[in-house]
Amino acid sequence: MIILNIIDSNLINNTLIFLNYLPLIFIIWLIYIWIKKDDEYMDIVLYSIYAVIIGFIINMFLGYYILFNVAFILSIALMLTYFKETRKSGMILLILGLTDIIINIYLNNIDQQKIIGSIIVASITTIIIYYSKKYLIELNQIIKAAYYVLK
Repeated sequence: MIILNIIDSNLINNTLIFLNYLPLIFIIWLIYIWIKKDDEYMDIVLYSIYAVIIGFIINMFLGYYILFNVAFILSIALMLTYFKETRKSGMILLILGLTDIIINIYLNNIDQQKIIGSIIVASITTIIIYYSKKYLIELNQIIKAAYYVLK
């Protein structure tokens, strides 16, 4: 019985350490997509960044800044799932993000109402960006042009 508790404790601790690095994993994946793929993929990365920024602003306004990681992770994952080019990676990231949420709920680390609020914020921001993408094309062109000049 004690051995199982130690194993469970170590598993939980290792899982929590991994989940602390989850936002970094998402950022690294966006950087990989940006560098290794074409202009269409770059647009998807920029849309993800816009969704994160808007989500951050809304979360700050609602007082959910503590849960920014939830909105951050879900905004990126949801945005990647909207596009067929990045749907597979988006689904993997979405599963990782939902796992993070479930574990935090299980461990009672985070208030469930704030988690639901952050999920709603992430969903709304990704929908707003997805349906506003035709208005963001010029901004994307400016950012990509700056990237190519600096590259």
